Amino acid sequence: FWLKSHFGWRVGLLKVPAACCHSPSHWAPSGPCERPRCTMGAVLPLDGVGIESVLEGVGPDRREQLIAHLDALAGQRVKFSHVAVWREAFLGGAADHHTLVYEYSAGRRLMSLKIDWGREGLSFTDSEDDPCPSGDIIRRKLIRLRPEEVKKHLLEVKDWDYVLTTWNCQHFSAHLFDQAGGAFE
Repeated sequence: FWLKSHFGWRVGLLKVPAACCHSPSHWAPSGPCERPRCTMGAVLPLDGVGIESVLEGVGPDRREQLIAHLDALAGQRVKFSHVAVWREAFLGGAADHHTLVYEYSAGRRLMSLKIDWGREGLSFTDSEDDPCPSGDIIRRKLIRLRPEEVKKHLLEVKDWDYVLTTWNCQHFSAHLFDQAGGAFE
């Protein structure tokens, strides 16, 4: 589960099971599971990001809708205060999906604009929910960024296509993270 610090940052807490037979994925609420001891590589939990998100894409491309959403946020005079790259493991940790998350305040709520890049293009959500419930923050920084600036950064790469080896979710997230600058630069 997640706690919000007095800075508004989300902090993940690891829940340790009360009973575990072989690995955390085998823990059952009532105690150790009844499964036989597994061998290395025999179990590949598909928790975290769904395999369809990475292998098939993140859903229908929503680049134009994101640009319009950023325009709407600009009209509300929003300023992003943090940007983070989240990592979500899939295929039992054999691969990672990276997601870019911009945070901003809307009244008394901390909002997260989550942007995913995949084979089918770009998708996004904007909500106060935890952006990546099974993910980890791997890079994070304070920023003072207006939606117009994020839009400019997106327009620079808007027509680029997903290429697994040269322009995947990790490249996309790292590029936009670097473009964001920092609050004290």
